[in-house]
Amino acid sequence: MATPLYRGSPVNIDELDFPATSLRHDSAVEPRIAVVAKSLFASECNINHFANGSRNEVYLVKLAQPRPPLIPPTILCRISKAASSPSIQTEVDTMLYVSERSRIPVPRVFAYCTNGNVLSQAYLFIEHITTGKRMREAFETLDEEGKARATREYAGVVYKLSQLRCTHIGSLRRYPEGTYYLGGPSLARSKRAVSADQRIHATLERPFSAVVPWLLAMEEDQLHFVREHPELINERFNAYGSKSATEVMNDASLVLRRLIGAIPDACDTGALSKVLCLWHYDLNGGSIFISTRAPDAGRIVSVIDWDGAIVTPIWRVVRWPDFISVRGVRDCLPEADKKRFQNILRNEIMRLDSDGFLRKAFQERYELSRELVEVVTQPWNCMHERQQWLDAWEKKREACKAVKPESSGWMSDKLVRIFRRGRRHTRR
Repeated sequence: MATPLYRGSPVNIDELDFPATSLRHDSAVEPRIAVVAKSLFASECNINHFANGSRNEVYLVKLAQPRPPLIPPTILCRISKAASSPSIQTEVDTMLYVSERSRIPVPRVFAYCTNGNVLSQAYLFIEHITTGKRMREAFETLDEEGKARATREYAGVVYKLSQLRCTHIGSLRRYPEGTYYLGGPSLARSKRAVSADQRIHATLERPFSAVVPWLLAMEEDQLHFVREHPELINERFNAYGSKSATEVMNDASLVLRRLIGAIPDACDTGALSKVLCLWHYDLNGGSIFISTRAPDAGRIVSVIDWDGAIVTPIWRVVRWPDFISVRGVRDCLPEADKKRFQNILRNEIMRLDSDGFLRKAFQERYELSRELVEVVTQPWNCMHERQQWLDAWEKKREACKAVKPESSGWMSDKLVRIFRRGRRHTRR
C-alpha cells in the first residue's frame, strides 16, 4: 500500500504537486477530487455530489478497501464557491484550537487548501458526520427528556466557548509550530458579492482591543465596499429602476454613515465588554449535530461551520438559538414550550457559570449592544436590518438609561427573526 499524505494532522495542500495538475481546470471536478483524495489517503475512491450550500459545494468521498488505519470509509470534500482563503485558514485553525482546549466536539480536518491548488477554489477534506442529525430537523423528533438534554448540551457549548478567553477581538490563526495568535476578524459576506466575483469574506487587517473600534472598522469597511461597487447596490436595491444609481448609492451610504455615528454612543464599553471570548458566528440548529438514538438522544455529537468564529465580548454569546424558537423550518413553537426550553437553557448556563460573567451578560443593559453586533456583522446588502436597528435605537435611546439591571435581557425574538431573515437574504 502506498504511503498516505495524511498521517494524523491536517495536510496543507497549497504547495503540493498532484498528477491532477495535468487536468484542465475547467474539466469535471470529480476526477480531480479523486486524484487528491487518493494521494491523501492511499486508497481508491468514488466521488458523488452530496450537497449544495450558499457558499460551498460538497462532495462525498467513498474510500475503498484496503485503506490505512483510523481513516473512515467516507469523507467530505467541501469546495468554496469563491476565493475565501482567510475563511478556510481560520476555520481550520479555530477547529484545532477548540479541539485542543475544550471538550466541544468538532469535525476532524484531514486536509485543506487556501489557494485553489488542483480544484481551482479553496477546499477542505473534513469528517463526514454519520452518527447524528442536524439539531434543526432532529429536535422535534426527540421526546421531552431528549429535548431537555439537547438544550442543556447547547448551554454547555456556550459555557465552554465563554471560557476560551482572549485579549483582543479577532479570528484565530495558528503558527506552523502549533502556537496560536489573533489576526484580524474574518466574517462572511453576501452571496451577491460571490456572484459578482467579489469577496465573500472581509478580513480586517488587525485584531482590536475594544468593541467600539472593531464595530466602527466593520461598518467603515462596508461603506468602502459599497462605494467601490455601486453596480451591486443598484442591482440589490433598485430592481424596478425607480431611482437613479446615484440616489440608491446615497441612500445606502447614508444608512451606513448613520450607523457609524451611532456606534460610540450605543455600544456598551464597561467592564464586561472587556471580557473577550471565542464565539461561533452561527451557533444554531443548522450547525449542530445531535444523536437521536437512546440512550444518547439529545447529545451533541459535532459542531460544524467554524468559518465565522471570532473573539467577541462575552455578552455577545447570550442569545436564543433557533431550535427553541421555531418548529421545523417556519412554524413557531408554542409560547409555553419556548419559555420552558429557554428556562432550561438559562438555568443550565447559570449553574455552569462559575465566575458570574454570563450571569451579568443576562442584564438588559447589554441588549442594545447585542442587537448592534448582530446588525453590524451582517453583510452589506442587509440595509433594511440596519435601518430597523437605527429606528429602534432612536426610540430606545432615552428609555435604555432607566432599564432595570436584573431583567433577563436575552436577544429579543424580533431581533432573532431579523437576523435570521438577513442571513437568508445572503443565500439567495
